[in-house]
Formats: sequence, structure tokens, C-alpha cells
Amino acid sequence: MNEDSLEYIKKFVAQRVNELLTENEITNRKALSHLVGYNEHFISDLLCKKRSPYVVSIYDICEFFGITLEDFFRVDYSKDKTVASVMKLLVDQYKPEELSLLYDILSHVDKDSIITLLSSYRLYFESKKEDENKKI
Repeated sequence: MNEDSLEYIKKFVAQRVNELLTENEITNRKALSHLVGYNEHFISDLLCKKRSPYVVSIYDICEFFGITLEDFFRVDYSKDKTVASVMKLLVDQYKPEELSLLYDILSHVDKDSIITLLSSYRLYFESKKEDENKKI
């Protein structure tokens, strides 16, 4: 494995473990390290990218949080706004003929009009979401 790949994995694991800590309101890294069966600096070392993660250690973390390895490594594209994630979202959710229509729109309408349209939709979507939350 090359150095760039290892750094990417360390960064991904650190980010994912941090998300799990935040979601579960866990602040004591030393205690968590012991609970998953490792020395007291294990979680801190993962978060600081000082330690190379192994599948078995990630599995132990998953066991503690009650998730699978698949859940751990699943990328949530709703948080990731990169071009690659947008492309994956489009390919996963739309048929080729629908993508062709979208391409035609994007290639024939000026950028300012597209930005205005998308901004309007965002405002509409956010207001609709607020209305639904008020009903609950």
C-alpha cells in the first residue's frame, strides 16, 4: 500500500470514529479505548492519525457501537459535496435518458439561470422541511 492510500485510510477512519463519538455523545476516549479492548491511547491515536487502523480494530469499534463494517465504511453522500459524490448520486438514481435530459439542460441554459433555479429550489425545499417539522 502506498503512503497516499494509507493516509487516506487514516483520515477516513479518524473522521468516521469522530462521527461515531459525536453521534453517541462519547467524550472519554480513554474509557472507550478500554471498552473496545485496547490501551488507553488507542482511540486518540486513531483520531490523530498516529496509528494505522487494522480491520480487526475497526471491527471491535463497530461491535461496541452496534454497527457492521459495511455501516462503518458506507459513505454518506448527503454530507459529501464533491464532484465524484454528485456523479455517483446521479448514476445511482437516474436512468441514462434522464441524465441525457439533465445534460441538455445544463449545456444549453446559462450558468446564472441554473444557479437561480437551484437556489430557488433550495429555499422551497428548506421551507417545506420547516413546515413538516412544525407539524410534528
